Amino acid sequence: MTTNAPYYHEVAKEKEVFEHAYKNKIPFLLKGPTGTGKSRFIEHMAHQLDKKIITISCHEETSSTDLIGRFIIKGAETIWLDGPLTTAVKEGAIIYLDEVAEARPDVIVAIHSLTDHRRELFIDKLGENVKAHEDFMLVASFNPGYQRGFKELKPSTRQRFIPAPSSKTCDSNSKTAGLSKPRQTTPSGSIKFSTPTRVRAGSASSALAQTK
Repeated sequence: MTTNAPYYHEVAKEKEVFEHAYKNKIPFLLKGPTGTGKSRFIEHMAHQLDKKIITISCHEETSSTDLIGRFIIKGAETIWLDGPLTTAVKEGAIIYLDEVAEARPDVIVAIHSLTDHRRELFIDKLGENVKAHEDFMLVASFNPGYQRGFKELKPSTRQRFIPAPSSKTCDSNSKTAGLSKPRQTTPSGSIKFSTPTRVRAGSASSALAQTK
């Protein structure tokens, strides 16, 4: 969790919508190209709510195992190591899946039960269902086709989240992105958002080290 509040300039009542989603335990979705302030907004809201945030930078190799956890060899024994998603579920942190559409399909499958009334995570390797902590919140972002090669989220997945409100487009260097002054606009349709714990998924052991 950050010590000083990250600067963020609200532009479309996104703070109110985020707080509503948090209080009602509804997953929150951000969309927009890289550099428009999505991570800064989540940092700001985590600080406002005084909650720990764990950020996962998803990519094409990110799997559900990277997020949930795996068995590792420690000395002469094999032990289970929770991944960052499992840690967030148990501790009641905000988990931010940055560019979630870039991850492997099994990641989307893994988070489905956390995005509905069940609010639980199934750990298949242990055969356990873990109920989410009362304060747990799932936040995800994706780039909706602004750059060639970026993947989209299926409508069936998007409808599980409450989307952030949008407004006029802006550059990531403007006040609405949390910085200083406007310079130029981004492609039409982008959102107006500019992590304490950021993990490039792919190593559960390194992820755990960064979340503690």
